[in-house]
Amino acid sequence: MTLRFKTIIFISSVAAISLVSLYFITQVMILDQFKEMERKSVEASVQRTLDTLEDELANMSANFSNFSAWDDTYQFVGRAKPLQEMDAHPYILSNYAESTFIVNRVNMILLIDELGQIIFERAYDLKKSSYTPVPQNIYQHLKFDGPLVNHETSTSQVKGFVMLDDVPLLIVSQPITTTDYQGVVRGTMIVARYVDDEEWVRLDQKFNQKVRILTNQERMAALHEENNLIHLYTLNERMMGSVLIKDIYQQPAFVVEIDSQTDFFLQGKKSVEWFYLFLLTMGSMFTIMMVFFLDRTILARLLTFTQQLSYIRQNHDLSARVSYKGNDEISKLKKEFNRMMSSMEEYQRKLSFQAYHDTLTGLPNRTLFIEKLEQSIARAIQDKDQGALLFLDLDDFKPLNDTFGHDVGDLLLQKVTERLQRCIRSNDVISRLGGDEFTILLPSIQSRVDAENISKIIIHSLSQPFQLEEYHLCISVSIGLTLFPDDGVDSTILIKNGDLATLRVKERGGNDLQWYTDEINKTWDRKMLVEHQLRQALERNEMMLVYQPKMDLLQGRIVGAEALVRWKSPLLGQVSPAEFIPIAETSGQIIELGEWVLRTACQQWKMWFNRGLPPIIISVNLSALQIKQQDFVERIQQIMLETNMQPQYLELEITETVLMQEVDKTIAKLKQLKDQGIHLSIDDFGTGYSSLSYLKQLPINVIKIDRSFISNVSLSASDSAITKAIIDLGHYFNLKVIAEGVETLQQCEFLRENGCDEIQGYFVSAPMKANDFEFFCRV
Repeated sequence: MTLRFKTIIFISSVAAISLVSLYFITQVMILDQFKEMERKSVEASVQRTLDTLEDELANMSANFSNFSAWDDTYQFVGRAKPLQEMDAHPYILSNYAESTFIVNRVNMILLIDELGQIIFERAYDLKKSSYTPVPQNIYQHLKFDGPLVNHETSTSQVKGFVMLDDVPLLIVSQPITTTDYQGVVRGTMIVARYVDDEEWVRLDQKFNQKVRILTNQERMAALHEENNLIHLYTLNERMMGSVLIKDIYQQPAFVVEIDSQTDFFLQGKKSVEWFYLFLLTMGSMFTIMMVFFLDRTILARLLTFTQQLSYIRQNHDLSARVSYKGNDEISKLKKEFNRMMSSMEEYQRKLSFQAYHDTLTGLPNRTLFIEKLEQSIARAIQDKDQGALLFLDLDDFKPLNDTFGHDVGDLLLQKVTERLQRCIRSNDVISRLGGDEFTILLPSIQSRVDAENISKIIIHSLSQPFQLEEYHLCISVSIGLTLFPDDGVDSTILIKNGDLATLRVKERGGNDLQWYTDEINKTWDRKMLVEHQLRQALERNEMMLVYQPKMDLLQGRIVGAEALVRWKSPLLGQVSPAEFIPIAETSGQIIELGEWVLRTACQQWKMWFNRGLPPIIISVNLSALQIKQQDFVERIQQIMLETNMQPQYLELEITETVLMQEVDKTIAKLKQLKDQGIHLSIDDFGTGYSSLSYLKQLPINVIKIDRSFISNVSLSASDSAITKAIIDLGHYFNLKVIAEGVETLQQCEFLRENGCDEIQGYFVSAPMKANDFEFFCRV
């Protein structure tokens, strides 16, 4: 879909939505307001009609209250004369003449005594201006127990409507009393007026509106059931109103229907339609003009711009530029696009360089170096020549970088690059693979000696101090060398071989060189295989513990055991702890393995204890990585809790080297364990570098003399002196002293004579399985 078509759709949609919204607003808000105005007007008209009818009844009541509450009327009714004689009575002649009917607009006057007998009745036709007989159907409403006749108090009255031959009759009934409303009620005065067509004409003029009377029974029943005083409805878009009038018996009498003659809604609707038509016309014109304007000023120019961009994309020409005129936003856009193209040209040049060079040193990166190495390999094979690859790794660069900061570290790498470039030949290639690793390609050499000489020059050059800002730094380098095509013709394998040779140098302490050999590769493959198999050894239940007894020299009985881990792999066979323990430490697996050893040893101790074996102290070795764990103490506590191990029978062994790492933190953690009753011992004592001040601070219970001193204790005077000094030193600090590696009776006697507390070694017993150890202790 083109932008032009989208624009037309968008503007048309906005216009349509606006018009629809406006139409909705006019319908909901404006026309509804007109409807509400008309509804209120009709409702008010209906109410005025009701009020007028009430006024008519009130006027009739007021006009004849002077007759009903009058001593003369009171006395006249009390005489109880025959009805025929009453017409000629002076009271009647003077008060109920023709003028009384005309002036008060009544059609009927009746006087009834207290017994319910009619003593006077007279009807008058206002249209014909003559007396008429009283209609017979009025008598059914004059029953003694009816609402019109029986008044209980002198102030009560009844006014309302009754229907006579479908003609409403306004009727008022008032009690006959004395002028001062004293005495008993003597009778009833009833006056009435027909609400006929002539009366409705008069009322129409008074109402100032058209009024109709309906006596349709269904209509009255519907309104009566609706139970609303005023009912409004629409007829031919005109608002009409009707009200149900009930008679004095509260039954539907007739319906008054009003046409208010107000046209608020019709007039408002017409105005809104004209207004909406006007907006529709203006909106259509605005939409057409807007689309035309956008097309000429924006869309057509954007189309041209797009065509020019398409040309640049198809031809991959970053030097191409678009044309522009003027100074509006689109012109500025084209101008900025041209600037962007210029920047992209420059960026492409930089990107091309960065794709093949290290950003810090400017040396070729791994990608470019591999390309040049593969070219050199192919050339060496073709020309039957040979070349060398040097893999360089700065010694201890990470601690230096962490200590002095990355800025100093980066500056050092740049200075190293400068020195390396001065050490090589013009056709040699230096590359930085990343971090502190460099590679040097020697494309053509006569012999290995040439590569060794260049390596020695590099080692000597980099050993000279570096002056970096205010720092005076000294470094060394480990170099691994590999020859091609003799050691391989694949670039990846050659780099790997050089890296392995470098690792061998680092194992020897660094600052040296090493040629790659098959033995190095085999050693590395063996290490990787052991590490891989070790990750699954615990899951496969390939590990087991053996226990080497500890004997108390004074008592001559077994008082403890050291738990030692053994591994028998289905693939590798029996793997020595001397091989897999260092691998577990470098790979981090020693944490999981150490926790397994501790948990298994505690579980075994609990089994021995439950079987009645006298409780002994069981020793477990800890690694540096375990102690460095932030939750180290919590892990030990959790294992003891899970196995229900009693802390006084658990001894944790730590080497001097481990103790001297992060001394303060290590001491704090060990103190927490000792406070819980756990024994702590220094393993291989005498081979590390712990000072007497630290030995005094350490929360230990035991020191173990390293086997290297015990093996020659009966032959070497120096070893004997050292061993005796360690025993005396331990006792001076109130520590138990244990000698490990005891294999002969002479060694045992020497240790007993010099006060050693316990011994451990093959003289007592070799490490044993758990069942064998239990049998050994019982025997």
